[in-house]
Amino acid sequence: MKVECKPFLQERTIETTGAGDTFMGCMLHGVLENGLEDLNEAKLLEMLTVANAGASLITTKKGVLKVMPTEEEIRALIGQGR
Repeated sequence: MKVECKPFLQERTIETTGAGDTFMGCMLHGVLENGLEDLNEAKLLEMLTVANAGASLITTKKGVLKVMPTEEEIRALIGQGR
C-alpha cells in the first residue's frame, strides 16, 4: 500500500527543530488510536495528514516541547488548508 499526502508549507517558518519528532509522534499517536490490524489507505492518509500538519505547525514557533501543537491546532490547520 502506498499513500501520499501533500505537505502543509508554512510562510511563517522560523525554526525546523522538532518537525521530525512531531511528525513521528503524530504517526505513533495515530497507530495507538487506530491500531495496525485494519489499517487502510483512508486511515493512513488521515494519519499522514495529521502528522504533516503537526510537523508544519511546530516550525512556526521557537523551541520544541513547549510549542508542540495541540490536536485542536492541528485539526484547525487541516481545515484551513484542504
